[in-house]
Amino acid sequence: YQFNDEKTADFYMRRDEGRFNYFYKLITEGVANVFKEIESFHHYHTFFHFNVGNNKVPDVCERWQSDREFGRQFLQGHHPTAIRRVENRLPENFPLTDDDVRTVLGRKVTIQEEIDAGRVYIVDCKSIVGIATAPGRYVTPAMGLFYVNAADNFVPLAIQLEQQPGPHNLIWTPADSMNDWLLAKMWLRCADAQIHQINSHLLMTHLAIEPFGVSMYRNLPRVHPIFKLLCPHLRYTMAINTIGRLKLVGENGLADQVLSIGKGGHVDFIKRCYSNFDFRRLNLPDELAERRVDDADALPGYYYRDDALLLWEAIRDFVSDIVAVYYKSDDDVRRDDEIQEWIGEVHRIGLPQHGLDGEVDHHVPAKFDAIDEFVETLTAVAFTSSVEHAAQNFGQYDYYAFYPNAPMTMRQPPPHKRGTATTKTIIETIGGTDQVSMQLLTVWLLATKSRDEIYIGEFPDEHFSDPEAKAAIARFLAKLEKIETHIKERNEGLKVPYTYLLPSEVPKSIAV
Repeated sequence: YQFNDEKTADFYMRRDEGRFNYFYKLITEGVANVFKEIESFHHYHTFFHFNVGNNKVPDVCERWQSDREFGRQFLQGHHPTAIRRVENRLPENFPLTDDDVRTVLGRKVTIQEEIDAGRVYIVDCKSIVGIATAPGRYVTPAMGLFYVNAADNFVPLAIQLEQQPGPHNLIWTPADSMNDWLLAKMWLRCADAQIHQINSHLLMTHLAIEPFGVSMYRNLPRVHPIFKLLCPHLRYTMAINTIGRLKLVGENGLADQVLSIGKGGHVDFIKRCYSNFDFRRLNLPDELAERRVDDADALPGYYYRDDALLLWEAIRDFVSDIVAVYYKSDDDVRRDDEIQEWIGEVHRIGLPQHGLDGEVDHHVPAKFDAIDEFVETLTAVAFTSSVEHAAQNFGQYDYYAFYPNAPMTMRQPPPHKRGTATTKTIIETIGGTDQVSMQLLTVWLLATKSRDEIYIGEFPDEHFSDPEAKAAIARFLAKLEKIETHIKERNEGLKVPYTYLLPSEVPKSIAV
């Protein structure tokens, strides 16, 4: 469960290499240019290309300002679980009218008609209400409304920067000036980044899965079939989380340097998110249904959903096949004291029932009474450790690296009047070269895979020797091969391929 010497060396080499390259260029190549004030969005391009050198330049650099790209990123980008279908009517605290968006809808319909047709979606950042920001930084609990237009594009309708409506909390739309609307989109991006980094990525993958690994090592012998099943999915998770507590969310860590809610607010936000943590959200089909994004006809182009469901089903079938080899009945599960202690310890100690407001049921099973519940829990752990983490983590460089596309901090208060945003005020709001470089370095570290990564379809350690278990592995690999082919064929017709959940690109465990 610790990094081996090669993994440790690789992690720190990548960190130090990133810092070295940046400071080497500052000193030897570009002092005059780098320390020059950023005065236009073109300067962000120049500074970005200067920093990345031979590394990949994300495609978003060329189209980041367009509404179609803004919507596409919320649907197909680095934070795939941010969107939720609007049910029945708009939230009362988002008083958008038909007149506000008449020129945006593009067809003679009302907002309510679009809601009834299942074409209106929301990104609601209300979970950060009241969370403190670092000195000199700002964030708002913004709300963004999106809809599927006649061309099946997912595009923004309106953005409100605060939760409570009022004369100083304007609703911004594409009908506003170009700079006003661009700045509103950046505020929504910034709010979403706090939630993505702290809740969707850190808590819902890294921290939610760690207790299952700790309990596994404490309660399951290495010869136990469930140890053999889960061990590859929990490889390095405790090690990377230990580093994360020090270097990511610890004092003066990366969160302090790149997030608006750094310097303590991020810790309070972790506590708030854990108070609301529900283990059932790690069940992909249930989670999609709860957000009402499971209808492919109503929401086309949601490739995270499409690809993740294929992988969920393949993993569930594989887990079910392995369990069937060693457990023939519900009684077999109930009588396995080691398995009962494994899940019992996660329930009692690893993810205990407490929150900011007292006892909270996180719906982690206290025991297993049936094979079905056993299989669902194992599937959720294996899926979250591999597929969900890949979806939440490995798109970070593509979308955060070019800073204006998704700034993680704001340096000026939000606007309250129309017509006040200019290129100059936008740049003053999102920050200059220091912030740009730190965010770039952070996401490069987080999204770079290790040289010794083990992927979901790889079984380098032959934990299982039983013929039936080996046959189950063979069936699983065949399904992954079909999924790989399906995704690649689909991607051939896409302007922006969705590659994060190609089985060949999904690490088996949370190791970065």
